[in-house]
Amino acid sequence: MRIDKAWPRLRHLFTGGPHRGSQPRRIVYTCLFGHSEPFKDFEYDREGISDFICFTDDPDLRSTFWKVVFLPAPLLDSARASKRIKHQPHRFLPDAEQSLYLDNTIRLRGRPRDMFDLLEAAGSPLVCIRHPDRNCVYDEAREVVALGYDGPGRVERQMRHYRRVGYPAANGLAMVGMLLRRHGDARVMWLGEEWFEQLLLYSHRDQLSFNVVAWQHAFEPTYLDPKAALEEVIEWPVAKSGRRVPRDFDDDRYFRLNPDIPATDARRHYFQQGEAEGRRYK
Repeated sequence: MRIDKAWPRLRHLFTGGPHRGSQPRRIVYTCLFGHSEPFKDFEYDREGISDFICFTDDPDLRSTFWKVVFLPAPLLDSARASKRIKHQPHRFLPDAEQSLYLDNTIRLRGRPRDMFDLLEAAGSPLVCIRHPDRNCVYDEAREVVALGYDGPGRVERQMRHYRRVGYPAANGLAMVGMLLRRHGDARVMWLGEEWFEQLLLYSHRDQLSFNVVAWQHAFEPTYLDPKAALEEVIEWPVAKSGRRVPRDFDDDRYFRLNPDIPATDARRHYFQQGEAEGRRYK
C-alpha cells in the first residue's frame, strides 16, 4: 500500500516513496518493567518485520506472538531500566537497521510495515508524534508535578538547569510513546545516549528531556500531527484492562510505609498482594 494512501492526512511529511532496494532488518519492540501493568500482547501483521520483541524483567511473562527477552537490571529502578532500552535501540538491537518502539498502552491501527515505509520516506531518521495537549517542556513539568508522577524537587532542578542553558519556552513537545527510528544513524545514537543521561540526572519522565536534547544537537524529528496520528496511525491510550501500579508509586516510600514486607521488589509486592491487603503506597 502506498503510504500516502494509508495515511492521506500525513502525506505532506513524505519526501518520496519508500526505499525499493534490499529491505533493512526491522524490529518492533516494547518494554515492560516493574510489574506496573498487564502486558497488552497485541498481535500485528508480520509482513516485512523481522521480529516483535518485548523486553522485560518479569521472568514469568509469556507470549505466543512476541519474543520475550528477560533482561533484569538490578542496579536501576524499573522506570529507568525500561527507558534505557527505549532510548538506546542501537545497543539492544544492534543487528537491526530500523526499529519501532511502542509503549504498552499504544496499539497500531494498521500494518507495522506501513510505518517503516513512512520512516523511509520521512526527512528525518526519527519520526514521532507531536504532543496533542501541550507545546512546552516547562508546562509539561508542571503537569508532571501536579499529577504526582515525579518529585517536585527533582523536576524543578531539571527545569532550572534547562533555563540556565537557554532552552526556550513553547519550543515544542513530543509525545514519545511511539518512536520510529533508523537507529544506526549517528545522530539518533547520540540523541539516545544523551537523552538517557538526562534520566540518570533528573526525572524519569522522558518527555521532559527529549526536546531539550534534540534542541541542543539541532536535531529535527519528523513530527506527525497528533489529531491525524491518533485517528489514523495509533490508538492511545488503549482502554485499560485489569489493574496497574499507580503512576505516582514510589518504591522507597512503599517500603517506609510497610516496614514488615521483605525488601525485594516493591512493585511486584504491591501488584501481587499489597493492594489486595489494603497497604498504603502514599
